[in-house]
Amino acid sequence: MKKGGKTRFVVKGLNQERIINKLSQKVNIYNLKRSEYNICQFETDFYKSKTAKKFLQENGMEILSFHHFGLWAKIKRLATSYGLICALACSSIFYGLQYQFICKIEVYGEVQVEEREIKNFLNSTLHSRAKSMINTKQLEMQVKENFSEISSISIAIVGQTLVVNVNEAVTPEEMVGDYKPIISNFDGIITKIQLIQGTMAINEGDIVKKGDILVYPYIIDSQGGQIDVAPKAEIYADIWLQERVVHYEYQIITKRTGEVLQKDVVLLNNLPIYQRGEENAFEEYEVEESIFDLSKNLILPLKLKRTIYHQTCTQEIIAPFEEKKDEIIAFAREKTLIFVQENEIIKEENYTIRQMGGCYEVCYIATVSRNIGG
Repeated sequence: MKKGGKTRFVVKGLNQERIINKLSQKVNIYNLKRSEYNICQFETDFYKSKTAKKFLQENGMEILSFHHFGLWAKIKRLATSYGLICALACSSIFYGLQYQFICKIEVYGEVQVEEREIKNFLNSTLHSRAKSMINTKQLEMQVKENFSEISSISIAIVGQTLVVNVNEAVTPEEMVGDYKPIISNFDGIITKIQLIQGTMAINEGDIVKKGDILVYPYIIDSQGGQIDVAPKAEIYADIWLQERVVHYEYQIITKRTGEVLQKDVVLLNNLPIYQRGEENAFEEYEVEESIFDLSKNLILPLKLKRTIYHQTCTQEIIAPFEEKKDEIIAFAREKTLIFVQENEIIKEENYTIRQMGGCYEVCYIATVSRNIGG
């Protein structure tokens, strides 16, 4: 059997057996069926359909219908679909013509110049959208000359897009005009100063607080004029790191035991229509409630209200400070020393204890030498 395609005939006439037998000597016949005594249908290879049709007509058989199907039949239908062929040809020609032109401009890269400014400049610079008329190297030079913020640029035509990749020009820090003073981030005593650039606001031995200005972002020239510069200095200070821990000798605390009950209620327009779960039997508990849609695809506004009960218990805790004193001081010290940086030397450690009506506050202080000049 040929896989390219077949033709199905439905014929009417007498002496069908004799005629079909003769036809089978000329063409291959498949799926022969007789629906009535004088009507039958059969299939033959598509490329032999004309031979079969001519033979049937010459032998007096009436062809009620014939139908082509299969790959070759589809190819033939496409080949004779002149409207489709014309449309495809016109589309191909139109696509080929318009493909020779640039349709859009895309800009990539992080620069201070806004993307739309570069696009507007290119749109005004391009005298033609035809690819053959675009000189990408010349465009690169024009963009760099027009935008000083751009250090490097590459322009390429990809498909029907003019792709622009830009890199921002890096301005040396010394040439940037908006300088900020050096600010202290700690409380401490200044022990050593090495000014590199700028004007000092403090001296050795001064006590500074967090937020105080250490170095101003300018210098005074020989004429008494002020010149803005980026402040730089190495400023060492003995700073104080401190943390506090509060201890209560008597407390009543409530905590969860881990026992949980859950209750679900189905709501229709906020009216309960179904519920499941256990009723709350805890004497002490905490409640968590949530409401959410059962399904976004349901026409009825069904919601599920879920209530979770957490059993709690209340405990009375008595812890005299004197019994816990060493433990509390050690904890306060641990919290403080977390902020000591690598290779820093702790110059001094001490703590204070203050009683405040039923509780004690332990303040632990560590003194370290640190460069706070930034």
